[in-house]
Amino acid sequence: MTHFVATSGSVSAEFEFVVDSLGVPDMNTARLIKSNDDQVMRMAKNAIPQLRYEPAMKNGHAVPQISRYKMEIATEQEQVVRTP
Repeated sequence: MTHFVATSGSVSAEFEFVVDSLGVPDMNTARLIKSNDDQVMRMAKNAIPQLRYEPAMKNGHAVPQISRYKMEIATEQEQVVRTP
């Protein structure tokens, strides 16, 4: 007998980069921290330039800061299970 079992999980990608004093990500500093899916990694990398942040402040002045961005997508798959 064959039946299907649904399983769930997620795929994700996480990047670290510098946000400049205007609150804009500097893609020249972006580096991949971890990913378990190439497509999600590309999606996350393409999304980062669109992000805007409140600049970090030091002594009343906006300064660059290091930030992280993680994209995670829930997944559901069906697996074939065969029983005698």
